[in-house]
Amino acid sequence: MNIIKEALKIVAESPGNLVYYLVTTFAVEAVLAMVLGEWLRGRRTPQVRRWLLASIGMSLTRILLMVAALLIWQGVLPPTAVMPPLERFLDVLVVLFVGWAALSLSDDYPQVTTGLLVVSLLAGLVGYAAAAAIWYGAATDNPELIFNGYMQDMLWTVLALGLLGLILVGLLMRRGSQWRLLLATIVLLMLGYSVHAIDADASNVPAWVRLANLAAYPLLAGLAYQRVLDWQRQTLAAAARKLPLQAVGWQLLEATQSVGASLDLDTTLVTATATMATALEAEVCALSLPSEQSHRRFELAVVHTGDRPTEEGGDLELDQQPLIKRAIRTRRQVTVQEDDTQTQQ
Repeated sequence: MNIIKEALKIVAESPGNLVYYLVTTFAVEAVLAMVLGEWLRGRRTPQVRRWLLASIGMSLTRILLMVAALLIWQGVLPPTAVMPPLERFLDVLVVLFVGWAALSLSDDYPQVTTGLLVVSLLAGLVGYAAAAAIWYGAATDNPELIFNGYMQDMLWTVLALGLLGLILVGLLMRRGSQWRLLLATIVLLMLGYSVHAIDADASNVPAWVRLANLAAYPLLAGLAYQRVLDWQRQTLAAAARKLPLQAVGWQLLEATQSVGASLDLDTTLVTATATMATALEAEVCALSLPSEQSHRRFELAVVHTGDRPTEEGGDLELDQQPLIKRAIRTRRQVTVQEDDTQTQQ
């Protein structure tokens, strides 16, 4: 418990709160940098556009929060009268942007979710303006007033938990790609807000929420990274399938150039396999790699079929595949006849 108390103290007091501002800002800026890179590469899909706008909004919340903290540190703004409602409001905005960008429901119902976001932002701005004015007057009249446990603090906490609950329901209804990372992010944020509602300390800083943000925001950056990889795989595989057979030479050259733009080995393998399948007009094309456990076993890294997306395969025992074994030994292609297939089976 002492470790947790020390961690809460670090994120709530100077100079540890500066580390909190920097880490959360860098995590959100990493999301913006990755998504902006995809946008500048020409991937102007609705998903990329939505993630770009959401990451810009999240970055603005972190920048505004850091600027306010610096102005308070310089004595330009009164800390008690300004910072507490502002921080709660900006944290709730991040939750809104995360739900809008990451949920699969935004892909299925883009107009509905975008409309809900705009209405929520306008309502939040009006609500924050009124709440900030009320708190400013109360804190000015009574400088000893504590925001944690105050009615406004409870309202912001309940609002954040309600939004996180709706996002959780939407996520479980439509599990998109990398849904587990999003689930972990939402659960961490819900834990932070729940503990803050139950056991908030006597201060103006939501220490439990800050601790949850420190854990959740890097996961959000990881989620954006995985989404970028998914977009690259989809784009490269689709481009490879559309190239005509008579352009095989250019096809292989362009595929080689496209591979250099990918960020991981999986994208490279998917692109190479899809390209070869298109060039050979093959119904099935597989790419295997030597197994680390045995030199007589190969692992099917990618299996491409015409009616299904590229997917991972299983293992191949060379002793059970004489035709493949002969091709590897002779380093020449082997034309498989129907009788050979029956014999091998």
